[in-house]
Amino acid sequence: MTEFLFWLYPAYIKSYLSTISKDDADALRFSLLNGSLCPAQKKDMEVVIRFYAATAFCWNCAPRSD
Repeated sequence: MTEFLFWLYPAYIKSYLSTISKDDADALRFSLLNGSLCPAQKKDMEVVIRFYAATAFCWNCAPRSD
């Protein structure tokens, strides 16, 4: 299932998220965050976003805390 999630994010989730309209406050937050991170931090942020977006999309793949 992990291979599917690695495919799912760039093929579907990322493009979908980029089409969602943001209000002014959200656009400002995204702009401030994007402008304040160095390239390595941007790459790390993309990995974290990919993980949470794919995991939220596929609840059966989510780690369990039982």
